[in-house]
Amino acid sequence: MDQTTAAHASEPLAFTDRESGVLCPRCRVATRFADLFGTKVVACQQCAGFLAQGDEFRYLVETLRQQYRGPDTLSGPLDANQLQYGCECPACFATMDTHAYAGPGAVVIDSCPNCKLVWLDCGELIRIKRAPGRRRR
Repeated sequence: MDQTTAAHASEPLAFTDRESGVLCPRCRVATRFADLFGTKVVACQQCAGFLAQGDEFRYLVETLRQQYRGPDTLSGPLDANQLQYGCECPACFATMDTHAYAGPGAVVIDSCPNCKLVWLDCGELIRIKRAPGRRRR
């Protein structure tokens, strides 16, 4: 596995040399398989966004929030402009639902109701991890 991490990414994506066969829903470039905190995801080397199965996304959020010991960080209000960016599911080509994430972090995520895939833009997982609120222990 190539341990190169996207230089501009907040999330430590370790890209493999294997292309995933799907295009980035933002950049429309080929994505690669990557490791993110021990979880396999599909990620874009250009924008550092990533695609995960719903269960893996939930696991990442729960685990990272539980393990985080740093200071809580308020990420400011939700950027309502991000709700206007629609994107296509790279797996089934349906329009993904763009919505405010119901958990902490004031982020907008994209999810496919058909494929149960979740797309997060660069830095959004870290914002969720560091957001104030209950952390399961």
